[in-house]
Amino acid sequence: MKIKLDIGKLRQQMHKNGINTYKQLAKECGFSFYTFQDNKNRRESISKEHLWLIAEYLGCDMKDLVYPDWEDGA
Repeated sequence: MKIKLDIGKLRQQMHKNGINTYKQLAKECGFSFYTFQDNKNRRESISKEHLWLIAEYLGCDMKDLVYPDWEDGA
Protein backbone atom coordinates (compact mmCIF):
# COMPACT_ATOMS: atom_id res chain seq x y z
CA MET A 1 0.00 0.00 0.00
CA LYS A 2 1.11 3.51 -0.78
CA ILE A 3 -0.40 6.77 0.34
CA LYS A 4 -1.15 9.01 -2.64
CA LEU A 5 -2.27 12.59 -3.07
CA ASP A 6 -5.98 12.93 -3.85
CA ILE A 7 -6.04 15.72 -6.42
CA GLY A 8 -9.81 16.23 -6.07
CA LYS A 9 -9.58 16.69 -2.31
CA LEU A 10 -6.59 18.99 -2.72
CA ARG A 11 -8.49 21.15 -5.23
CA GLN A 12 -11.48 21.36 -2.83
CA GLN A 13 -9.27 22.51 0.03
CA MET A 14 -7.51 24.99 -2.24
CA HIS A 15 -10.86 26.42 -3.39
CA LYS A 16 -12.03 26.80 0.24
CA ASN A 17 -8.91 28.85 0.93
CA GLY A 18 -9.02 31.01 -2.18
CA ILE A 19 -6.05 29.32 -3.84
CA ASN A 20 -6.60 29.00 -7.59
CA THR A 21 -3.40 27.42 -8.90
CA TYR A 22 -0.77 24.92 -7.79
CA LYS A 23 1.84 27.59 -8.40
CA GLN A 24 0.11 29.91 -5.93
CA LEU A 25 -0.20 27.05 -3.42
CA ALA A 26 3.51 26.19 -3.67
CA LYS A 27 4.49 29.85 -3.27
CA GLU A 28 2.27 30.30 -0.21
CA CYS A 29 3.65 27.10 1.34
CA GLY A 30 7.25 28.09 0.67
CA PHE A 31 8.47 25.43 -1.73
CA SER A 32 9.26 25.09 -5.41
CA PHE A 33 6.30 24.79 -7.75
CA TYR A 34 8.37 22.72 -10.17
CA THR A 35 9.27 20.13 -7.56
CA PHE A 36 5.64 19.89 -6.47
CA GLN A 37 4.35 19.67 -10.06
CA ASP A 38 6.92 17.05 -11.06
CA ASN A 39 6.06 14.81 -8.12
CA LYS A 40 2.31 15.28 -8.53
CA ASN A 41 2.38 14.43 -12.24
CA ARG A 42 4.77 11.51 -11.99
CA ARG A 43 3.05 9.43 -9.34
CA GLU A 44 0.44 11.53 -7.55
CA SER A 45 2.78 11.55 -4.61
CA ILE A 46 4.54 14.31 -2.75
CA SER A 47 7.00 14.33 0.11
CA LYS A 48 5.69 14.15 3.65
CA GLU A 49 7.23 17.54 4.29
CA HIS A 50 5.37 19.17 1.41
CA LEU A 51 2.15 17.42 2.40
CA TRP A 52 2.54 18.71 5.96
CA LEU A 53 3.20 22.26 4.76
CA ILE A 54 0.16 22.17 2.45
CA ALA A 55 -2.13 20.80 5.15
CA GLU A 56 -0.85 23.35 7.65
CA TYR A 57 -1.40 26.22 5.21
CA LEU A 58 -4.87 25.01 4.15
CA GLY A 59 -5.92 24.39 7.77
CA CYS A 60 -6.75 20.71 7.32
CA ASP A 61 -5.29 17.36 8.32
CA MET A 62 -2.88 15.56 6.02
CA LYS A 63 -5.35 12.66 5.90
CA ASP A 64 -7.85 15.03 4.26
CA LEU A 65 -5.55 15.22 1.21
CA VAL A 66 -4.56 11.59 0.62
CA TYR A 67 -5.92 8.12 -0.04
CA PRO A 68 -4.44 4.62 0.34
CA ASP A 69 -3.55 2.79 -2.88
CA TRP A 70 -3.94 -0.89 -2.06
CA GLU A 71 -3.30 -1.97 -5.65
CA ASP A 72 0.21 -0.53 -5.85
CA GLY A 73 1.79 -3.64 -4.38
CA ALA A 74 4.28 -1.76 -2.25
